[in-house]
Amino acid sequence: MIPTAVVLLAVLFAQETATPQRFDLICTNIRDATERRPALQADLRFRIDLVDKRYCVGPCSDIRPLTVYDETLVFTQTPLSANAPFLARQSVDRHTGEYEFTFINDGRISRQDKGTCTTAPYTGSTRGERLF
Repeated sequence: MIPTAVVLLAVLFAQETATPQRFDLICTNIRDATERRPALQADLRFRIDLVDKRYCVGPCSDIRPLTVYDETLVFTQTPLSANAPFLARQSVDRHTGEYEFTFINDGRISRQDKGTCTTAPYTGSTRGERLF
């Protein structure tokens, strides 16, 4: 039989090391890496829900689907197609917090924003979310 204290410690340790499933990401120091003298851009705040795989940004006027990989959270990925000869991808590295927004047009990177994201407490229900 396992002593109660050991079980309690295991439960507390598991709770401390568990990845939060709902949190905010605050992305700062965002600059366009394709410019010679990139200007600092406005910070971004994302509300992340890993349970339902969705997110919103800024004032959260709409809720969008979130693609979740072990290494990366992908907010936007617009594939190249005959009707749209561009690619847009917005993502955050889950280990380093590196933020990247890349826009490729006609096979060339025309914009590549980079910054750093840190987690913050989840700011609650997103606007437009059903309450029941």
